[in-house]
Amino acid sequence: MVFSRLKVVAAIALLTAELGQSQTPDKTLGRFRETYKELVETNTTFSAGDCTLAAKRMAARLTKVGYPAADVRVFIPDGHAKEGGLLAVLHGTDPRSKAILLLAHIDVVVAKREDWTRDPFTMFEENGYFYGRGTNDMKAQAAIRSGAACQGNGCGTRRGSEGAATAITQGIWTCDDQSRW
Repeated sequence: MVFSRLKVVAAIALLTAELGQSQTPDKTLGRFRETYKELVETNTTFSAGDCTLAAKRMAARLTKVGYPAADVRVFIPDGHAKEGGLLAVLHGTDPRSKAILLLAHIDVVVAKREDWTRDPFTMFEENGYFYGRGTNDMKAQAAIRSGAACQGNGCGTRRGSEGAATAITQGIWTCDDQSRW
């Protein structure tokens, strides 16, 4: 339930170095934290949450920084309106280079309010650690990948990538289901 701030900063630094520096680190970190907070504070539990809403919010962030609509796709499986996901494509400059597929799930296990000292769907930082539902799981990874994609858009990276943030809830989805989209 905690995610070390140092790990988050290190991950962003590595992604920044990989994709090229297109913004100041403070702006990049700020954008990541906004995305991270939004994901953690979006209830994506199977019983009461909405992964489709989280996917739409990440898609909005990508289109806001200039991703073409054709490269950002929110998908919603038939009969599972709240279990949607996001597929985004970052095109590389070398068409001969193979793409990289990055997968992350954005659903979380139910969090009973009475089991938490604070609201599990309110992210906060204390003593260098982040607290909230999904902070130590894939919501951090999805935010890092989304932030890197935002920063990488148009930066001239050689290798393209496709990222999918999906709901894998209660065994309905598998890794094969994610990559199928």
